Amino acid sequence: MERFHSRPALTVVCTFAVASAAMGQTDTLYVTDGDSARLAIVQGGVLQAIRTTHIRGYPIAVRGTIWIGDYNGAQPNAIEYDLAGFPTGGSVPYTPVNAVDGAVNGDTNYQVGRAFSTNAAVYSANANWSGQQPMFNVAGTDLVGITFDGVSGNLWVSDRNSIYQYGLGGNLISQFAHSSGRGCIAWEPSTDTIWYVRNGSNQIDQYSKTGSLLQSLTVTGLASNNWGAEFPMVAAGVRLSREGACPGRVTATVRGATPDGQVGLIYARNTGNFTIPPAQPCAGTQLGLGSQAIRLVATTRADGNGVAVFSGNAPAPSCGGHLQAIDVRTCSTSNVEQL
Repeated sequence: MERFHSRPALTVVCTFAVASAAMGQTDTLYVTDGDSARLAIVQGGVLQAIRTTHIRGYPIAVRGTIWIGDYNGAQPNAIEYDLAGFPTGGSVPYTPVNAVDGAVNGDTNYQVGRAFSTNAAVYSANANWSGQQPMFNVAGTDLVGITFDGVSGNLWVSDRNSIYQYGLGGNLISQFAHSSGRGCIAWEPSTDTIWYVRNGSNQIDQYSKTGSLLQSLTVTGLASNNWGAEFPMVAAGVRLSREGACPGRVTATVRGATPDGQVGLIYARNTGNFTIPPAQPCAGTQLGLGSQAIRLVATTRADGNGVAVFSGNAPAPSCGGHLQAIDVRTCSTSNVEQL
């Protein structure tokens, strides 16, 4: 493997990944149907389990455990479950705001109150759904879905026709039309994409954040009155995202690196568990990449906020490969992105 070199600017020899590249569902997806007191657990596009929760338990927040709130007061408490879907015994009093979908940002939860209306409101809450506070109103048609984007730091809200991106101050940043009908949404950290769970359907749809329908998966047994969905929130760390089409001009952005520290971008044809060999920077660090054509694409320095940007032309032979970033100072690695 080529050694890391100090370079004042990036030089792209290989390729980056298109930010909206379709990848199979990677993280564990949790889906609530409170009318049936049901929690579905989906991994890799396959229904792994259905657990019994509490009646009207819809808005969901997933971290190291799962907290599920209540839609309309049929259950006066938010209740905690483990990641296998079993009750932990934790519960807190909960004031419903007629919300069915939930989102997670650190220790803060979000939900869309007055769901199914054309003039709903986004609420914030503590990690256990206590301490709810209104944030801003949102307009649409049959508003239901909400998810937090850990890369952009923004919220996504959905209705039956469109998906909207809002800043935390309530400013509308972007929107795109979707074709998935009624349902709920969840941002997947490992792919930096939005998954749409169709209500009453076995189908889940993956969208890029610019509105491209990347793929649709059939999850046999998922069809139910599903209105809440969430992937587990991941701890802050080195995160890689990318924009552009392969082949062509692409940009890879690394966040969460050491401020003013060196960042490397690594390419390989396959995923795996390649370990950086002795006498190399970060020797002994295990990557999420395999050994096929593995190489250091470029290095650059992060800015004072820990953000590093790589940009260049991605040639056709590298499309379909994989990228991963590494913080050379701490040897922390990012998620893996496919070209």
